[in-house]
Amino acid sequence: MAVLGVLVARAVAAPVDPYGSNGAAWMEHLQRLNAAWELPEALPPGGEFMHHWLARLDGGFPPMLHLLAVPLTWLTRGSLLGVLPLTLGLLLVLAGAVGRIAYAITDRPPVGAGAFAGVMLVPGLHGSAIRYYYDLPMTALLWAALAVLVSRWDQEPVRAGLVGAGLALAASFTKWTTLPFLLCLVAGAALTPRRLPGALAGLRNPGARGKALLVWGLAWLIPVGLYVLIRGQKNSLGFSARESGVVNYGHHETGGFFASVVGGIGARLGELPFLLEKLGDYGLGLTVAVFSPLLLAPTLVLLGIAAARRAPGGWLVASAVFGHIGFLVLLVDPVDERFLITLAPALVLGAAVGWGTLSPGRRRLSGVVIATLGLLVAADLHHGVPLGPNSWARSLPLWGTPGADPMPPPIRPRGISAASSSAHRGWARRDAALDPRQPMRDALQDWLRGCAPTKVAALDAIDLIAPYGDHDWITWSNRRWCMRDEDCVPLQTTPVNWRLAGNVTPPPGVRAVFFLDDPSFSCEGADLAPDTLVLSIERFDGRAQRAPPCPTGEPWHLVALVPDPEGGPGVGAWARAGTEPCSRGVPPSPVR
Repeated sequence: MAVLGVLVARAVAAPVDPYGSNGAAWMEHLQRLNAAWELPEALPPGGEFMHHWLARLDGGFPPMLHLLAVPLTWLTRGSLLGVLPLTLGLLLVLAGAVGRIAYAITDRPPVGAGAFAGVMLVPGLHGSAIRYYYDLPMTALLWAALAVLVSRWDQEPVRAGLVGAGLALAASFTKWTTLPFLLCLVAGAALTPRRLPGALAGLRNPGARGKALLVWGLAWLIPVGLYVLIRGQKNSLGFSARESGVVNYGHHETGGFFASVVGGIGARLGELPFLLEKLGDYGLGLTVAVFSPLLLAPTLVLLGIAAARRAPGGWLVASAVFGHIGFLVLLVDPVDERFLITLAPALVLGAAVGWGTLSPGRRRLSGVVIATLGLLVAADLHHGVPLGPNSWARSLPLWGTPGADPMPPPIRPRGISAASSSAHRGWARRDAALDPRQPMRDALQDWLRGCAPTKVAALDAIDLIAPYGDHDWITWSNRRWCMRDEDCVPLQTTPVNWRLAGNVTPPPGVRAVFFLDDPSFSCEGADLAPDTLVLSIERFDGRAQRAPPCPTGEPWHLVALVPDPEGGPGVGAWARAGTEPCSRGVPPSPVR
């Protein structure tokens, strides 16, 4: 409860949590609104549900996360905080699943409770719980599927296989990295004896376990295969494989998928220095970002105790560790701590089992100490300042071209506390969070609402207001408003990069992105409708302003300026001469 209180206070204090470098904070919430908006149209009758609706939702990631969020989205009218109960609930599901597995393999309730508490204290896990993103939901559903199998497959093999397959499907349709992760975990669990209580103690039923695995495998893999076939060449599994960097087959060469995977892994095995450096980087990320040095130390000590005393669960922990290492080193290009949060519960499980082998007095003392340290790290990560010195740098260099920008950016350790993940892709410390420039967003949102245009384009949309996701934010903001107002007309939005010719100086307020050899002005958005409103960054300092170039040579006029309440550059709204896309309720512009 203490961890949940810390997380709710963090989210309420800073409901906008932009992260990464591509505006994912808005991108995922926009996908969520789209799912809620389109779901009623996709319900039966009609056989187009599986194909056309999934085609709209299944992009880089399958749509299960957004489907889980649909009820909360409608109830809260699409707010950012509206899905917080879902993400916090999934954190509880994950902790409960690991606790149930710990109890099943030891038959000791205190060990199960210790595993539950340990999962709740891992910074990378509770840091992800206030983000609407795929990794924590996938991890929670994956471990829940494993918990059902481990706890019931000796007594109710068919039911355990079916329920476990259902949860595994939900995890797979949340993120495709479920496939390699779950196979490793199930293999380790299958080798792990279960401690059955009471009169059943010592009972082993390999036949029942094999039946459960067969039912689970068929009930999981057949729907996954059908899903991929229905989606065809554009399914998100193929997209994820191509993004991994080892699958290089073209969009129309699906037959070469497995050959490409095998070839990619073989090529990686020949790059030993690269692999060792990558493994070191992941190890550092696990230390300073996922667990924190303060919490990883006792975790490793307890893991060592479990190994030395041959405590139960060794096969499960070992399969998780070595399976994850193989996946991260051989199949994933960027160093990204998000992938490590699926491994973290396995380490906590092993540590909880080792903790359970201590004497009662040592268990109580160490439990209090670890819980205190975990709550201290949680409070610091979400509300405090760095614990300890923050001057030591990443010990291992990043690979890549010397002098090039590192990708991803280096981890910035936070003393003995937890750091943000690389590029804030998974979670971020409160004192390292990016500034969302919410006052400027609120001002522009209010103006667009009063303006009520039907088409909007944004110059350099990736950093119109701040360097993350403005184009997706404009669309999300309008779509959310339309959930409240039946008369709202959904905006048609598009990013536009103006291209300036030769050595022509860009007009004030317009950022040139490309330079072409063509001696005339040209515009990437040449097919924009005549009544499109174009937004651009404007610095009004009393000098005459010139409108952006346009492909037809038509003059532009400034419809209005939305000044920045914090004194930064405002947003100018430009329209072609003779059009008034904001004729209804336009506030007077301070500059004409």
